[in-house]
Amino acid sequence: MMQIYLPDKETELSAFAKLDLKGTAVALGQFDALHAGHRDIICDVANYARQNGLKSVVYMFENTPNDVVSGDTTLSVNTLEKRFEIIKDLGIDIVIARRFDEGIMKLSCAEFIEHYICNMLNARYITVGYNYRFGNKGEGSAESLAEKCNLRGIKVHIVPEVRLGGVSVSSTAIREIISLGDVETAAQLMGRRFSICGRVVEGNKIGRELGFPTANMEIPKGMLIPKFGVYETRTHINGKVYPSVTNVGGKPTVDNASFCIETHICEEIGDIYGEVIEVEFCSFLREIERFDSLGCLAEQLRKDKEQVINNKQ
Repeated sequence: MMQIYLPDKETELSAFAKLDLKGTAVALGQFDALHAGHRDIICDVANYARQNGLKSVVYMFENTPNDVVSGDTTLSVNTLEKRFEIIKDLGIDIVIARRFDEGIMKLSCAEFIEHYICNMLNARYITVGYNYRFGNKGEGSAESLAEKCNLRGIKVHIVPEVRLGGVSVSSTAIREIISLGDVETAAQLMGRRFSICGRVVEGNKIGRELGFPTANMEIPKGMLIPKFGVYETRTHINGKVYPSVTNVGGKPTVDNASFCIETHICEEIGDIYGEVIEVEFCSFLREIERFDSLGCLAEQLRKDKEQVINNKQ
């Protein structure tokens, strides 16, 4: 069973004392998109720990450092809960998601190594990506981390850049690709489909009147949203997966310009108000349009549904 800790400045001492780490292999990084490169880092740590009798640890930040360093909000590819779910499947013993704050931001490289890597984590082995930065103003690199840790008898493994289809795999690249609606390329870079989880809330029920009832989702705060449009999706509900069509954006035909993400499940499933669902984005179907009538809209929705059902086959 993977243990999860979310300490901040006030609670980290008690959290680490409770863990009482005797020796660890540690993956360091933000691990937002948890793409192919991130998984290489985490799997390396899990394997090394297993082979050497150590606890495997992922040490990351709950929030995005840019939020504190520059004040710029970086939208998340995955919710924190989704990151935990993915990391658990990679065989990690402990995840520590520390709240990034000004205190950590101002730590020098030497202070970070002494306080966290040596004292708190009791690390024996560390894996980072080639572009890892740490310390005040990001002054430390993966190479300098390796140099300083080796002096303390801590082995550091640096995972090189991963490229797929000529594209450097990074969270930044994945965010840009998703924002353009190219969810198929994003899936290749991440090794799984981009998805959004949210609770189903009551909508205006126009879709139900047209014969295409939709599940309207609450969107997690700070979550990356794909380009507005209509997508082929797969929706997870209570352990089952259903083919679906998802509209991201407004609904101009019914004079409702407010933003929403609404999903039509292509099978009869009954009332799911209040349920938490996960919508996986498979492909971009079309742009959002304003139709001349609700009848024309219903006909397009029928075509969208037919296309998704045929793709499933």
